[in-house]
Amino acid sequence: MGVLKEASSETIVPGSNSGDNQSTPPPPPGYVNPRDRTKQRKTDISENELAKLAASLEEDRRAQWATLGWNGRGVGQAATVQGLVCLVQTYKTILVFICETRQSKERVENLRYRIGMKHCYQVSGDGKGGGIALYWTEDVIADLLSFSKRHIDVHISGGPYNHMWRATFVYGEPKPVDRHLMWTKLRQIKDKSNKPWLMMGDFNEAMWQEEQFSRTPRSERLMMDFREVLSHCDLYDIGFVGNPCTFDNKQKGDRNVRVRLDRVVSSRAWSLMFPDHRLRHIASSRSDHCPILMSIESATNCRSDRPVRRYEIVWEREPSLPAAVEEA
Repeated sequence: MGVLKEASSETIVPGSNSGDNQSTPPPPPGYVNPRDRTKQRKTDISENELAKLAASLEEDRRAQWATLGWNGRGVGQAATVQGLVCLVQTYKTILVFICETRQSKERVENLRYRIGMKHCYQVSGDGKGGGIALYWTEDVIADLLSFSKRHIDVHISGGPYNHMWRATFVYGEPKPVDRHLMWTKLRQIKDKSNKPWLMMGDFNEAMWQEEQFSRTPRSERLMMDFREVLSHCDLYDIGFVGNPCTFDNKQKGDRNVRVRLDRVVSSRAWSLMFPDHRLRHIASSRSDHCPILMSIESATNCRSDRPVRRYEIVWEREPSLPAAVEEA
């Protein structure tokens, strides 16, 4: 039986006879041992450059954070959970809000392990319907201000955020006859904090007729009520990138309804604190609602000179408003 011998550490130069007992001839002129080349590359980076690289990586980490909101129509389906995991990992989210969880408290709380979150606060719905949940990583702190079956209101701090701000995650009343209850709740919680305010979720209502594509027009009175409560809370739509509709009932022909129900609104102070924010509508086949992703390009570069466009409810008293909107 052959015996395995320890490999020699001697460098073998091409053209040499490794089987001889003679000493290895010197390498040809210009030959550089690959090991020496690797060592040279390592020593080429100075400590100052390494420090700059580490600072750059830290800045990138701080600049890449996002908040995800989604009406997933239940988190009991494996395909829905898989889609949620994919979204969280792809966009490196540190806050996730889910409405219509439609699962038990234990199952909703355990979902945080699947999506890589450290903490969870959930509110169960009525029976098998409804339910909302907020997840967040250990990078941030979420202090609860108030909650109901339709909202979770928190202060956000720590991690990539230099300052504390307020976030309210909502799931609006599905029934039009009860929608005023949601607006009353928002008016009640308005004064619970004076921090810069962001509100995100499925409001179950549009702001304008142009946000709905269907054969039947939307109720102007209900949309007016929605705009009035936003004006009362001093919150303004921040715009979006992507598909103009966040809900599609997936019916065919004249029965198809597409409308923007999911959105993000914020106070002027929040927009000034995070001037490089962007909201994206993300396509997904897992629900009739598409996920919305609120991202911040830079959490450290806060400016106060960026103009903020806002809508004033008093404009609706001007008779020329419809013509001006249509012309724009």
